[in-house]
Amino acid sequence: MFQPASLLLTLEDPDRFRAGSVDTVGVPTKMATKKPWIGTERVAHVEREVLMPILRSQELRPFCAAPCAWLIVPRSADGLRVLDLEDPEFRRLWPRTRQYWADAERAYAEHRSPNAGATLAENLDYKRTLSRQLEYFERRPGRRKVFYNKSGMTLRAAHGSVNLLADDKLYYLVARSEREALFLTGVLNAECMQDAWGESKTSKMHFDKSPWRHVPVPEYSGGDSLHKSIADAALKVEKNPEVGRMELERAVRLLLPDYAHAA
Repeated sequence: MFQPASLLLTLEDPDRFRAGSVDTVGVPTKMATKKPWIGTERVAHVEREVLMPILRSQELRPFCAAPCAWLIVPRSADGLRVLDLEDPEFRRLWPRTRQYWADAERAYAEHRSPNAGATLAENLDYKRTLSRQLEYFERRPGRRKVFYNKSGMTLRAAHGSVNLLADDKLYYLVARSEREALFLTGVLNAECMQDAWGESKTSKMHFDKSPWRHVPVPEYSGGDSLHKSIADAALKVEKNPEVGRMELERAVRLLLPDYAHAA
């Protein structure tokens, strides 16, 4: 998913660039440092609207989802599909991007691994991992994505807009409201839960989807005073890491006493 980055990912803020009378941008793609993609970085001249913010694992911090990368995603008119180069919609909607995509497609065909998608679009949307995220783009008002890392020593989580993409090293779920998202990030980030999350791993490093299978985190209810306390404390910690932490730990211990370690 989202590979190769050297063809599709930029670390330059597109709002810094404007070209001509049409709202297009020329942004450098991420420089490749590993074979076989070394030397495949480009300057991509594309329509600004095809650039979507993407959260990478290295940018995810507890209670903080601050992306600094953008992915080139040529979407269909309904916004639900990633367009292939030969799709007539591509030429009609994104003519400038299509010019770049044709060049990127040739580079992809030259360097792709045998098990990669047959085309750049197919690889970008491997097993519809990207299309499933596009289903929420600007369509579910009030909903928030909760992101957490697939692997690492500790679990870290934050929430963000449903328009923010998750990279292939992050899991995400869609919360029905900001309050539910705060509740979930509070539980996932609680220090008292890290032992339980560690015990849930499917390997030495990988959390995968096992946290939810290992720990019976209840569904958020706005009418539950304990759930509300966790969401309130998470909001405080989100705004200031020094505030609300003890309140959060205490509330999570009350919520999951059989899984949270003692103070």
